[in-house]
Amino acid sequence: MKISPDKQMGLNFPVWYQKQIILERTNEMMAKEGSYELKKKAIEEISEVISDTNNKFYLFTDAAYQIAQRLKFDEDKFDANFLSVIPNGKKVTYLMGDTFYRWYKSEKKIMVFGCNQKKLTDDLKDFYETRGIAPDIEEFKNRKATPEFDVRWYFFSIHLEEDAYSLPPNPLAPFTNDTWIEFIKMIIFTELSELETVMLEPNQKSGTRKTERYFNESKSRVVIVDSAWSKKLIKSDGFLVSGHSRMQPVGEGSRYRKLIWIDTFEKEGYTREAKMLNHNK
Repeated sequence: MKISPDKQMGLNFPVWYQKQIILERTNEMMAKEGSYELKKKAIEEISEVISDTNNKFYLFTDAAYQIAQRLKFDEDKFDANFLSVIPNGKKVTYLMGDTFYRWYKSEKKIMVFGCNQKKLTDDLKDFYETRGIAPDIEEFKNRKATPEFDVRWYFFSIHLEEDAYSLPPNPLAPFTNDTWIEFIKMIIFTELSELETVMLEPNQKSGTRKTERYFNESKSRVVIVDSAWSKKLIKSDGFLVSGHSRMQPVGEGSRYRKLIWIDTFEKEGYTREAKMLNHNK
């Protein structure tokens, strides 16, 4: 698989567009009721999560993504405190093709920014031409070009001390009211489980014929996220108890949680190595 800005939007998020989103989000925040200081702090948090500073890029293998999304999650029993073990200042972008999630961990909050782009239809091109919106900074100056992509974004926050979360009231498609659950499962998987990772520098290759091959054609370092959990596949005609994940209490007073994997087990059988497939080919 080739990892490039053309295939992964998160690798193609220019500064001019970051500034545009911050400006539009700032205007939204300033229009709301509340003190100036609280609005200023919210704008600073938004600017922090959107910027490329200290960001790391993670790309899930298909097997790792599928395992993450099979995690059991009950939003009514959501306990955000277990994510407090993530180091303050950590920032990660999950690359997912035309969509990406970027999150930033502060002392009391995890701020999440989701972004999606798609090719414009003729109707949307007419809409943008009518409004005079252009796709890049030079074209913004000239005010005469039509963008090739329609871009939607999504913000939400996880409040660690209050065990609460703040969601957008009316998310734009393709984001939905359940989008945050997809993200929560991904961050639990990357931050609380045993991972296998491969770090690819720009123009570096990795993998063999028996495993998935990767070639990083971008200018950024990319971490391939895999899982030791899916390395063995059990095949048997006997009775099986399926493998499953569990949030194991750990730490003083069992305050925190660590995601562990309970292997499939059986009375008789055999194991073989599983073939890993890549997410978003």
